Amino acid sequence: MRIDFHSHILPKMDDGSSSSQESIEMLTRANEQGVKILCLTPHFYPEDENPDSFIKRRDAAFNRLIAVCEEQDFTGPRLFRGAEVAWFTSIGKSEEVKKLCLGNTNIILVEMPFAPWNNMMIESLVSLKEELDLQPVLAHIDRYFPFVRRETLNYLVFEKGIWLQVNAESINNPAICEMIKNNMIAFIGSDAHNTTTRPVNIGDAYDVLEEKGLLDKLRTF
Repeated sequence: MRIDFHSHILPKMDDGSSSSQESIEMLTRANEQGVKILCLTPHFYPEDENPDSFIKRRDAAFNRLIAVCEEQDFTGPRLFRGAEVAWFTSIGKSEEVKKLCLGNTNIILVEMPFAPWNNMMIESLVSLKEELDLQPVLAHIDRYFPFVRRETLNYLVFEKGIWLQVNAESINNPAICEMIKNNMIAFIGSDAHNTTTRPVNIGDAYDVLEEKGLLDKLRTF
């Protein structure tokens, strides 16, 4: 099953889709690329907004999108509402972040800082898993290679059960393919923001994985 785990398709939520019509065009592309499940994960920045306010905005954007889908008789991927939660110091102890999980699951997508990862960051991710009973997924891990050691990723994945997501555009990176072969990558995502500079591009990535016989290495939910 083709899952786009990470997208910014909800209209006017963040720096992603600018309108309901652009969102429909993005969903259409996802549908054409065989996506069956699409996760709506707008940015959540804890310094700017609390979870309740965010969810209110997100649900309003979702309802606008669904209304336009119905008006245009559009059917496409199954949609799950979530968030791309920017890491913050107390994330591992925040009961409020449970509200930002994907759909009715305990899965939470976390965007790490673009800076060297320290012990406090690592410990907070473990706390999300072990103290809050959430399943963290680290967003676009392919963008963090300059900031985190492979040994740290091995520890998080194999010892602590943290999941990783990569962006579709990185799928031809030999290091990413190796990680997929070694059961280190749970999901891929388009991280789509619009129809031009950052479009839905996940179809080619799934085709590559199929050619390499790696589709069964990814998770479903």
